[in-house]
Amino acid sequence: MSALEEGRYRTYPSDVQMKAYAKRWKLNFDDVKDSSTDVPLINSTFLPVARLDIINQIALENKKIKKPLTDKQLHELVHPMGNKPI
Repeated sequence: MSALEEGRYRTYPSDVQMKAYAKRWKLNFDDVKDSSTDVPLINSTFLPVARLDIINQIALENKKIKKPLTDKQLHELVHPMGNKPI
């Protein structure tokens, strides 16, 4: 989540990154370049992450974790900087 958050902060103000994003998703750059005006960075978020109970179960079934994460561990995983944006 931290890496996604950092990427968002690096991409949002950069025309170079926005052009790369438009190219990657086959979008018109003119439509993408104003996205930071349409949705200010402070309003752009990956959170809340939904269905953590299911994600936790899938991780357990696929042996990515040895035991289910506690509620506190899930909160730390999803909110590495607390509940506030960087």
